[in-house]
Amino acid sequence: MNEWIDELSDLTAGGVRVVVVTVAGIRGSAPREVGAKMVVTASATYGTIGGGQLEYQCTRIACDMLGDEETPALRKFPLGSAMGQCCGGVVDILFEPIATALPPWLRDLRALHGQREAAVIATDLRGKSGKSVITADDVYGTPEAATPDVVARAREGLGSGRTAHRIDDWFFENVVGTDLN
Repeated sequence: MNEWIDELSDLTAGGVRVVVVTVAGIRGSAPREVGAKMVVTASATYGTIGGGQLEYQCTRIACDMLGDEETPALRKFPLGSAMGQCCGGVVDILFEPIATALPPWLRDLRALHGQREAAVIATDLRGKSGKSVITADDVYGTPEAATPDVVARAREGLGSGRTAHRIDDWFFENVVGTDLN
């Protein structure tokens, strides 16, 4: 489930530009759950967000973003006949270009994953504050980005059983824990 952490860490540590593509919201029927990820490089993809036209279009968009700064973009995709998808729902997809070699939040997340410590990634969808990794006791990555309200919401999610959810302009994703692989 969290194989993307090691793959993304290895790629960015090697200086490879990537875009992380995440299912950030679903209304109706969709091929994958909220939190499903795909890592896109100029020459390969790792993981899946459900295949078909949705994945094809998202891969194309991600490839176009490979040279961009590290500003996330949230896009909505209706999954109907016009897209060649039969699901009929609507999916919000988060695109996150990563141009930095092993960003601090990812380095910290990988360490926490190795220790199997429960954590939540908090991502500012406006791209203003960056990304933080929040545990029950600490804030990693970009700690100055996490306001007390963001930290409180992330910590509420630690024990909620939710894998990922959106609140206002923030996306919270439980990614590490003793019950996760």
